[in-house]
Amino acid sequence: LVGLIPRISNLLFHVVGQTPDREFFIEGSFLEIYNEKLRDLLDKKGSDDLKVRESPQLGVHVAGLSRHKLKGAPTVEKLIDDGTNNRTVAATKYNSESSRSHAVFELHIQQKYKDDISGEEMQSKTKIALIDLAGSERSDKLGSVGKALQEGNNINKSLTVLGRCIKALVEKANSKKKKVQVPFRESVLTYYLRESLAGNARTTMLACVSPAGSNEEETLSTLRYAASAKQIKTSAKKSEDPLKAKVRELAMEVENLKRQLAE
Repeated sequence: LVGLIPRISNLLFHVVGQTPDREFFIEGSFLEIYNEKLRDLLDKKGSDDLKVRESPQLGVHVAGLSRHKLKGAPTVEKLIDDGTNNRTVAATKYNSESSRSHAVFELHIQQKYKDDISGEEMQSKTKIALIDLAGSERSDKLGSVGKALQEGNNINKSLTVLGRCIKALVEKANSKKKKVQVPFRESVLTYYLRESLAGNARTTMLACVSPAGSNEEETLSTLRYAASAKQIKTSAKKSEDPLKAKVRELAMEVENLKRQLAE
């Protein structure tokens, strides 16, 4: 079976190949959030002191995170393989290679093109963030002790904060008059995912559940989690130069007026 990331990268570069009138520049980055610390999975030095920053120009981002130029779907797969080999894993009672961290793979896409109406040279950018959340853990069920117990506690903490953020965002969407505080800053995971959850974004959550009766409690919890996330309302807007976008808007208005006069 072909995974989600190869499917997305294949489609992305297919569209790029079918759009010769636009110039594309695509980069990839890969990080993990382990014990509430950020680590660049594509950095040979294995730095784990990266910090989440926020600025008007870049929005929420990780300062110092490496980006790698991508020329086709095979280069994406190689990047994924290289990063996955550096992920933190450990054996548990039920899994010999259990992921001990959350992982975020990002595709940064810039494109240059000429607007058909205004004739202006335009530039837009977007980001596709693919997030692999580690599953919540019950130490009594997995037999976790020592380091594994600490890792599990940090995973559970970040997922609990994420659940609280989702709950607050749903409450905010359903009651616009009520002032609701969303606790994004209580976890590195939620602070970094702030834009995906409540910013200029379109977000999809895929829930992994088990048909086994022994996992009934976890399955129901995951489904409730996903059902809550489904109620969040986000609004995606095209990221481009506001001045040139205004020129295009005025050019469209002129064309509409010309059409009305001709009628």
